[in-house]
Amino acid sequence: MPPAWSAEPIVLTSASGTSGGRIGPSRMAPQYLRSWLGPATAVALVAAGAMIFDVMTPQVISVTLFYVGVVLIGFWFPQPKAALALALLATPLIIVGYWMAIPEGRVVWEAWMNRSLSVCSVWLTAIFVWRIRVLQQKLQQQSREIMWLASIVEFNNDAIISQDPDGIITSWNRGAERLHGYLAEEAIGKPVTLLILPERRDEARAILGRMQRGDRIELYETVRRRKDGGLVDVSLTISPVIDAEGKVVGASTIARDITERKRSEAEMSILAREAEHRAKNLLANVKAIVHLSQSDTAEDLRQGIEGRIGALAKVHSLFVQSRWAGAELGSLVQQELSPYGRMRTQIDGPTVTLRPGLAQAIGVALHELATNAAKYGALSVAEGQVRVEWSHEEDGQLLVRWTETGGPPVKPPTRRGFGTGVMESMIRDGMKGRVCLDWRAEGLACEIAVPT
Repeated sequence: MPPAWSAEPIVLTSASGTSGGRIGPSRMAPQYLRSWLGPATAVALVAAGAMIFDVMTPQVISVTLFYVGVVLIGFWFPQPKAALALALLATPLIIVGYWMAIPEGRVVWEAWMNRSLSVCSVWLTAIFVWRIRVLQQKLQQQSREIMWLASIVEFNNDAIISQDPDGIITSWNRGAERLHGYLAEEAIGKPVTLLILPERRDEARAILGRMQRGDRIELYETVRRRKDGGLVDVSLTISPVIDAEGKVVGASTIARDITERKRSEAEMSILAREAEHRAKNLLANVKAIVHLSQSDTAEDLRQGIEGRIGALAKVHSLFVQSRWAGAELGSLVQQELSPYGRMRTQIDGPTVTLRPGLAQAIGVALHELATNAAKYGALSVAEGQVRVEWSHEEDGQLLVRWTETGGPPVKPPTRRGFGTGVMESMIRDGMKGRVCLDWRAEGLACEIAVPT
């Protein structure tokens, strides 16, 4: 099946994997840390300025430290905005504290500047804490999502493998272990050609080239090699992994085991061909039955043809049960004699599975014998009995014996019957066997010998 190519790459934005031996380490934390440097520097400078000013005015040295400490408590609150709320609460307290420190109402510019810097320090600290909490929550959320996705990849039934642009395996999930037989530590760091048959190396180079160009391969069916040397049919989906700059940094491969599907398709194809062959054979037998069937009246002719075609239909019902492998002789005999009851029939013989063509011929022969017995022989009276037995002869032939007893006296026919003609045609001409009929006074005895 030719590969279908499309451009739907996997784009890496802020992360390339998860921690652990199977998936690469995360790169998000350093990015977030860098984003904190600006606010941290600003807070540090303002706080340092406030401390210097407090040294110059020791009567209010605790103001900035106290309220900054209050705002820092917001870091442990569940909501990120708690630090901002604490800063909003601290601002009027700082201003009120100024008037309490100077009850005469005089304007002391040094103290006023100190309080202003305290307010700025509190708000910069609050913004800094709020920003840290927001980034922390985002990082935790993304970490949970990454761990969730990593768990899905790790425990997926399909084999999920990643590789770098040079075709070196960089990750290997449990599905890959089950499919290919290699443990993660045995496969990671090895070239992906470890799984590819030598005669398919050109196919692998073509896939690698398209992957490096950013193309996507979808539902590409091929064969891969297991650790034990066995082969497995797989369906591949290969997606290039592209970073934020648009550069191809690797590929992700999902391999699904389609061995059972391929086996089922092959079996279906075989069964379809077998069904076609059997249908043609069945129609040929029906044609022969119609051609050989004769009767004095149209009604007798219709009944004779219907009975023989019905016998073929019964044989085919056994074929369906065995998935067209054939029919078991004992089941074939029981199926034909079941309308007459077990008390009047005896069946004895080993388990023998007849190939479809032979089963059809034996089935029609048994139908002719049972029909004749029901009309003229042992099965036409209540006391009559029929015994059917079979065995394998030394020459490899299957010998089937039909014996009737307890019926009306039997006289040899003056002419060859139509049923006899059908039996001899299917057994002798179709199966290269022989039919021997012995019209004994106590009942008909028939021997059918066919090569198996």
